[in-house]
Amino acid sequence: DGSHSARFTQPNYIDGREFSVPRFAGTYGVGFSGELEGEAVQVAITPGDCSDGMSDRRFPFAATVAWGGTTLLGCAYSSDAPFEGQGAP
Repeated sequence: DGSHSARFTQPNYIDGREFSVPRFAGTYGVGFSGELEGEAVQVAITPGDCSDGMSDRRFPFAATVAWGGTTLLGCAYSSDAPFEGQGAP
């Protein structure tokens, strides 16, 4: 049905919250949209070399998350396209 789930976590809410997100594929990546705590969530994953700035890891994708009035930028990887560098500390 094209629906997947996402889990939102943060350091002070480590268990996170799971929510439903339909997936859509575009020419330059994939996106997911849904709703979390009454606010719209849009996630875009696009190919490109990415560094999180906090580790020596290199990631194969850039990630943009828009949630309510906040936009977060980061990096992403998948089981088919893993990051390069040390594993999680």
